Formats: sequence, structure tokens, C-alpha cells
Amino acid sequence: MKKKKEMTAVETQTLSSRDQRKKNKELTPFETLTFLSMGSFLVYVLLVPIILQLFISVDNYVKNSESVTLTSYHLVKSDDFLAIGFSRESELIVSQQTYYDVLYYHKKRNDLAWIDLSGDLDDKSLLVKINPEEFKKHQGTESDPIPVFNVAIEEEQFEWDDKSYRHNIKEHIIYEDILHAASYNTFLIYWMCISVVLGIVAFFLHMNRENKRRNAEKETKRSRHLL
Repeated sequence: MKKKKEMTAVETQTLSSRDQRKKNKELTPFETLTFLSMGSFLVYVLLVPIILQLFISVDNYVKNSESVTLTSYHLVKSDDFLAIGFSRESELIVSQQTYYDVLYYHKKRNDLAWIDLSGDLDDKSLLVKINPEEFKKHQGTESDPIPVFNVAIEEEQFEWDDKSYRHNIKEHIIYEDILHAASYNTFLIYWMCISVVLGIVAFFLHMNRENKRRNAEKETKRSRHLL
């Protein structure tokens, strides 16, 4: 009878150990929240721009754009902007007291298709592609320049081919006009940092549970050996 009771105790401890292992395999609410946060971040970064591209057409923009000759201009500043999901280079120039922002959005990480507009070029002209609507949307000031997506120095040949030109326009519409690049990037950085912190905390909590499980298994084996 005593032996039967002892066996029952061991069986009970074994079942308890199995239940503990099963619970350890299940995600806690915190771990679920962590995976949802990280998964949503990846989906948002990867899918939102792709979905927006499906609904954006630049054909009318390109069709209505005009070539404008700037008889004199000089470079105000150059800027590189690296964000989550895209990167661009810009050169802010001024001509006849109107500011223009020449933009190039990279198609690849090592894309080097860029031009140098540095120096005062009062004796040279610059041909720029501009959609007239941009003059209505922007003031042409240093803080609100007219966006330019293709240029030709001295009216020779536009620097970027049609594919790059259209890519510049589409990226600008998605990230600047719709998502508001600066705010969008800041939002994603905070979201990413929060996800990373949650992931680190979830990892240590999981390791703590695993250590408890191993200790419980060792205790079960020790009890079996004693019996």
C-alpha cells in the first residue's frame, strides 16, 4: 500500500512536470503582444508602400509636367536623407529668388546616379522638369521649395531616364505627400525601439521559464531515483 502511494506521488509529480512543459510552450500575453508588435512593424514597413504603389499613377503627372529653363542659379545646400524603407538625395538651388529642390530617390542601396550642382553658375542654364501644380502646392521659398525630379545641365540631356524620373515622382508622392517622411520615419523608429525592448524582455522572461522547467525536470528525476 505504501509503495502504491509512493508511485502515485511520482506519477503526480511527472504529470505536473508535463503540464509545466506544456505551459512553457504556450505564449504568454506579453510574448503574444511582443510578436504582434514586431510582426505588425514588418508588415507596415514592407506592405504599406507596396499597397500605396498599386493606387498611384504618375502618368498624368508626367504628361502635365513642363520643361522650365533657369537662366541662372546657385546651390544653397545638399542633403542626404536615409529613412526606413527609402533614401533620397536633394540639392536645394535658387534662381530668380525662387527655390527648387532637385530630388533623387535611390532605387538600390549603392545607386550613384547623382549630379553635382555646386558652384555659382550665373552664365549657365539649367533645364528642370516641373509640374505646374507644384507651384500651387508650394511657395518656392527656402523652407517650402518647388520639387524637381529631373534636370538637364545647359539643356543637353536630362540626367535620369524615364524609369528613374517616374520612380522619383512615385517615391515622393508616397513618402512625402502621403506618409510625410520625417514624421513617418520618426514614428517607425520609436515603434522599432519599443519592439526591440519588448523582444529583449520577452526573451529573458522566456529563459527564466525555461530555467524553472529544467530545474523541475531535474527535481522529478531526482525523486524517481530516490524511490
